Amino acid sequence: MSELLPPTKTPPALTVLLEPVLGPPTATIRLGKSGQATLTLGRLPTCEIQTPENETTISRRHCIFETTEDGKSWTITDLGSRHGSFVNNVALVANQPHKLRDGEMLRIGPWTYRVLTEGGTTFRTLDDTGTGQTRVVSLAPVSQESIDRTRLQVLLRSAKLVHSAEDEFRLAAAVLDPLLEGTGFPRAAVLRSAAKSTALFEQIEVLATKAASGGRPTTQFSRSLLMGASKGQMVQLKPDDQIPSAAMSILSSGTSTAVAVPIMLDGVAAMYLYLDARREERAPPDGAAAFCQAIAEMCSLALSGILRGRLEAERARYTEQMEAGMAIQRQILPPPSGKIFGVKYALDLRPGRFVAGDLFDIFAIDNRRVAFFIGDVAGKGLPAAILMATTQSFLNAVLCQLGDPAKAADAVNKHLIAHCPENKFVSLWMGVLDVVTGLLQYVDCGHGYWLLREPRCEPVRVREGHGGGAPLRVMDGVPYRSDELQLAPGTRIVLFSDGVVEQANPDGVAFGDDRVSTSIMAATTVGEDVESLVRAVRVHAGTDTMADDLTVASIEFAVMG
Repeated sequence: MSELLPPTKTPPALTVLLEPVLGPPTATIRLGKSGQATLTLGRLPTCEIQTPENETTISRRHCIFETTEDGKSWTITDLGSRHGSFVNNVALVANQPHKLRDGEMLRIGPWTYRVLTEGGTTFRTLDDTGTGQTRVVSLAPVSQESIDRTRLQVLLRSAKLVHSAEDEFRLAAAVLDPLLEGTGFPRAAVLRSAAKSTALFEQIEVLATKAASGGRPTTQFSRSLLMGASKGQMVQLKPDDQIPSAAMSILSSGTSTAVAVPIMLDGVAAMYLYLDARREERAPPDGAAAFCQAIAEMCSLALSGILRGRLEAERARYTEQMEAGMAIQRQILPPPSGKIFGVKYALDLRPGRFVAGDLFDIFAIDNRRVAFFIGDVAGKGLPAAILMATTQSFLNAVLCQLGDPAKAADAVNKHLIAHCPENKFVSLWMGVLDVVTGLLQYVDCGHGYWLLREPRCEPVRVREGHGGGAPLRVMDGVPYRSDELQLAPGTRIVLFSDGVVEQANPDGVAFGDDRVSTSIMAATTVGEDVESLVRAVRVHAGTDTMADDLTVASIEFAVMG
């Protein structure tokens, strides 16, 4: 694409943190901090998020993080990596984007990251990690047999409500009353890490909080206690009798004891139960720890089901949308091969992500002129496919009406400027061939990917001449100009998209222009042109799953009849 092209995505308005929780020491990944809307993770030096070269569980181009069209959220797409990418322990489908949500666990190679997004009700924790006035005591796992009959009844009553919760907030709200009733603590809360923290547990997001008998819910949380629970075990905060209380201690708030219990997800603390009591309140009775542990295990199973169900539902919706998009595209695309008057053609269009942003069409304008074009819409997936379909339909209509490629480009450009977002554009090559005289009129709107193959001659890359201009939707008020070529019978025009030349092999080397010419050197028909070039790209990529939409078409001017 030309360097004049605008960015293809809205700059991110949201910063998402990927906080490492398992694996070798590594830094937190901040998506959106630099303003980049697309970040590739892999071992190649060209990746914005580069992993160590010797970490072979990570592919050279492993996955890509992208903002959504509105810039308000982020997606992850596995790029067909050898060992896969996992969200909540579920493998992502290659080349199918997944929207990142707060609290999800993302596993890439040896690392597991917790997804933290902005928003929610957050509180700054009290930094009592270095005061010395309190000590965090680990509580050993307790046998469930120690839960008395009364608490067991509370658990049974709450089980159905907990496991029917539709999201994390409903799950948190469902366990507050059982926690208060079953433990005897006067206050309970369900917490998780907040994206606004610049240090570990500096801030915490409160999913739900409640106090017994209409009291005031907890608003102060011990950072040292949460740090202890983050290691995967129940912990209790107790005063150190040898050191008097000080202003910075959590005890200065009047708290006499507090307990934090991790809710584990795939071996990582995803959320926390937090309970505390003040000095003037009665101490929790024996057996509270065992009850907390049982509630946490129940929450862990429910949370796993919530996240897995969400991922499966999202995958089903996405697949349904993509299949609908593919059906629409198949209807508007011409057959893969054919002949119109004296023009033969062959076509192969392969979407990079279920549906394509590439467009192609060939049709008769009247009884002696045949129009054909190839284009590439900025972006991928369903939004690009919708713009592709509308652009192709509009272009087909104006070409039939005007018969002039330059005037048609002007009309489509005005239409896109009036109806499309500023960050969208379409590169396009189109021509109108007179099958009686062999005269080809064409205009190249920032596309540039085409070869001319005269009879018994090598393919020649046609550089931009007078028949050029910026991609559609980039400039307003600058008319397009067409150029002409006189074709001899047997001349073939090979059109292709940037997904051909930019497709990389496992080492990150692009297919490039030279391989295009070489791959079709021995071809003698339009079908062989297309088959040879597509096969060469697939061999170069080492996979049938392309990084971008791939379109190849060959058109031959024969003789009318």
